[in-house]
Amino acid sequence: LEECPVDAIYYDEDLPADQERFREINAGYFERHQPQTHTPAALVDRPTVKSGALRVAVVGAGPAACYASAALIGVDGVEVNLFERLPTPFGLIRAGVAPDHQHTKSVVRIFEHVFSNKRFGCYLNVEIGSDLTHDELLAHHHAVIYAVGAARGRELDIPGNE
Repeated sequence: LEECPVDAIYYDEDLPADQERFREINAGYFERHQPQTHTPAALVDRPTVKSGALRVAVVGAGPAACYASAALIGVDGVEVNLFERLPTPFGLIRAGVAPDHQHTKSVVRIFEHVFSNKRFGCYLNVEIGSDLTHDELLAHHHAVIYAVGAARGRELDIPGNE
């Protein structure tokens, strides 16, 4: 609940009256789509990674990349290196939210502990594909997470779309 910058998440018992209908819609969805509770065989058969042995590269520095990094840093022994093509982190939080919406922009504070962690490295102005290749990342990391947006907007095939 503390991570929603626009207060759009509610406990069942605190749901505003105008949103009560969503309780039934949500319950119906989960009746039709039961979550899987079994463990895939690939995870069972995989050997346990020793502490300090897992290094992950995260490509992108927007909200998705930061949340992924936070989750990984929360695991003892995992090292994370974040690579961003822009000179600043936080993607659309920094560049796409209006300056007069400081409450919304304040979500970046939840990532402070990640960026200050000694097991976290941040490399800005690095473009994967030209400065570094995917194979170069894999040569130094056990896994690579791509958490990037679209390189450009999609064109609509309608008059006046520009």
